[in-house]
Amino acid sequence: MNSLLTYRTEDEVINAAMHIMESKMSKAEYFRDAMSTQNYFRLRLGHHEREVFSVMFLNNQHQLIVTEDIFFGTIDGAAIYPREVVKLALKHNAAACVLSHNHPSGEVTL
Repeated sequence: MNSLLTYRTEDEVINAAMHIMESKMSKAEYFRDAMSTQNYFRLRLGHHEREVFSVMFLNNQHQLIVTEDIFFGTIDGAAIYPREVVKLALKHNAAACVLSHNHPSGEVTL
């Protein structure tokens, strides 16, 4: 029986998918594919109804250390503080970061 059938809500399915993706990414040798990173963030941020700024912290082999949602805004904006991003990168001893944010409205042009 498919284990996805045991989930009662869409949020439970999304959380399970995030866990699977993070597990696969943390074991990946490198991030060689921009599309997999894009899909990861689309799944991670796509369901939010307000803007969320997320950072993927990577080691020197570009393996995932952790991803954190660090700034939260409104329906059409979020205040971002670079100092806080740098502080977290140092805390996680990250060699690289991938920054991402969503557009709850779906509009990506100005």
